[in-house]
Amino acid sequence: MSKAVDYVNQQMAACGFAVLSGEIAATLRPDMFSSGADAGYEFSQASQRNAFTNLPRAMRMIVKFEDMFRPLVVVTRSQDDLARRIEQVIGLKVLGITRELPEPAAAAAPSVAPPTRADAQAERLAKLHALAARELPAHDCSDRTEIVKARQELERRGESQGVGFVPV
Repeated sequence: MSKAVDYVNQQMAACGFAVLSGEIAATLRPDMFSSGADAGYEFSQASQRNAFTNLPRAMRMIVKFEDMFRPLVVVTRSQDDLARRIEQVIGLKVLGITRELPEPAAAAAPSVAPPTRADAQAERLAKLHALAARELPAHDCSDRTEIVKARQELERRGESQGVGFVPV
């Protein structure tokens, strides 16, 4: 177990909540963390291992504090008078508490039926028609070669009627 997990378990046992912040952890428990940076590192390592996601009977809350720029995550087992309890232990005025919503499940991608052989042939034929209908360049180039090949392919298939070109 890491120091951050130990801190959270001890805070949950002592006050019923734990603020997941290195700065606050270092302030409350200088015996565990030498600085906010040390505690922040421990918390980031524990978060990468998802150590705080499955605490038994615990809820994750988002708390906005008066003197802090960003809201922090608080893990608690009870919401009863939570703002007052946090203010007593942390010493910062709580502006708001909201329940952290679980990550929405990724929307199932619409299942696209794999293209059938007929669909693939129809798509290829449409591309050949579009290519063959293009104006033939006067000079010899790769475009001219591709257009001539498309026209020859359509002629071979018997599909050149009504396309508006004469096969070369």
